[in-house]
Amino acid sequence: MPPIDSMTNPEVRALAVRAREFLEAQPWCPRVLDLTCAFTAAGAIAVFQAELVPTGNGDPTVWTVVGDLPPAYLPFSPADTWKDALACYVFEMRRWVAAAAAGQPVDHLIPVNAPPNREFAGMLADRLDLIERQLLRD
Repeated sequence: MPPIDSMTNPEVRALAVRAREFLEAQPWCPRVLDLTCAFTAAGAIAVFQAELVPTGNGDPTVWTVVGDLPPAYLPFSPADTWKDALACYVFEMRRWVAAAAAGQPVDHLIPVNAPPNREFAGMLADRLDLIERQLLRD
């Protein structure tokens, strides 16, 4: 996985900036040390491995997904691939979609930067379907 400093594609760099800003906006992450691009479809989606300085007992490494969809951070395991991280993202976001579409509370689920209603749930579900069809099916 090449480090961001070696990336020359401006769309990938822009996604890296979004990932860094998203992580550093979390109260438990005062600073991102390094982002490594594990996968990108430039301009649309990227999966980064992030090395960070967490507060408290936070994890020093997380996966981060950004792009034309809600950003998220996910647990990192050295045995995981970017596909594992993306599958975890899809699973967690589908839980949010189901709750939002049913008008149920979402505060115990992965945070999503959109109103929890049917309209946004439908738009996110469409993107998740595309990710599964195009990126996660072997």
